[in-house]
Amino acid sequence: MSEPSKVETLKRRLEEYEAEMERDTKLFSIEEALKNRVIEVYVPEINRIVKAKKPTFREIAELRKKAGSDEEFAILMLWKTLNAADPNITLEQVEELPFDVVAAIIRAVYPTPLQGSALNAGLTQTRKPS
Repeated sequence: MSEPSKVETLKRRLEEYEAEMERDTKLFSIEEALKNRVIEVYVPEINRIVKAKKPTFREIAELRKKAGSDEEFAILMLWKTLNAADPNITLEQVEELPFDVVAAIIRAVYPTPLQGSALNAGLTQTRKPS
């Protein structure tokens, strides 16, 4: 009997991997998504772990209404994100952080850029609009 070709072996491994991923994939649960959203994120630029709690969609919309500019929105988002995990953090403290620290934390917590629309926060585009 001959050995399976590399292609056949790779196809078999891919099928096994896909089957494993399918088994491990869970259905979305709103209850699970609404549970404690506090996360710890390593920020390599400052060599620190930051505790954060991502705001809800409603909170993002409220912050967007309050913000007069994209920069102000970014600061409010960072403050809300840090303050929700540690209520001792004030908006004034976040406003005094060096820009490179602010940028590093935002990049670590929100790897997808925060753009003009709240819908863009944390979402990636999967296809181009028609």
